[in-house]
Amino acid sequence: MFEILIPAANKRNASLRHTTIVCKYPRLLKLIQSKIFECYAEENIKRVDLSNARPGDVAAILTSITEGCVILVNSFSRMQKPAREVLSQALTTCMMRVPIGKGAESSIIEVDIPQFTLIFLCESGDQIPKDIYNCFENEIKITGLKPEEICEIEAKATAQENGMIFEEGVISQIVQMAQGNYRRARSLVCWIRDYMIVNEKVYSVIPREDAMDIIAKFHL
Repeated sequence: MFEILIPAANKRNASLRHTTIVCKYPRLLKLIQSKIFECYAEENIKRVDLSNARPGDVAAILTSITEGCVILVNSFSRMQKPAREVLSQALTTCMMRVPIGKGAESSIIEVDIPQFTLIFLCESGDQIPKDIYNCFENEIKITGLKPEEICEIEAKATAQENGMIFEEGVISQIVQMAQGNYRRARSLVCWIRDYMIVNEKVYSVIPREDAMDIIAKFHL
């Protein structure tokens, strides 16, 4: 997905459009997040939590970014309305109007900010405040995955969590052996991990032949 969207934006000399991804499979969201991090240099991506954020919090984030930066939001939970207003304007105009002070002495400062991309991954669209949701230009909904697709997600996520890199074809073989049972897919990956730990085997990339030999022992 992002292997296409991000290079396409780069070739247009533009930033990726603000995007929300809605998927009820948390493990897949985690894999997507990892893919996003793979596509950008560390200094060009920020992961932020906007729970209970105030206008000053949003301003501090937006004034610290550089051109083309990606902001990956963990949560909008209980975000204050004035903070949402600051973010909404930044999303649509690349400018902030930040309220300063209170009462008769209050004022508003206008600040230009670099072009940036906001990405929010969630299990339900209800997790996005409506005034911010309206600012997203891309919405990707992932639904109706087949059992074998869920098995593949589970196997890849489990491998990633354990720092395991398999030779091409191993995950497909694990998915086939799992027969639509995602718990079994997870167990097969964990069995390979545990076998390697006990037998002190270390691989930068786990060969297909070795992985299948280890799984064969799992069936004994």
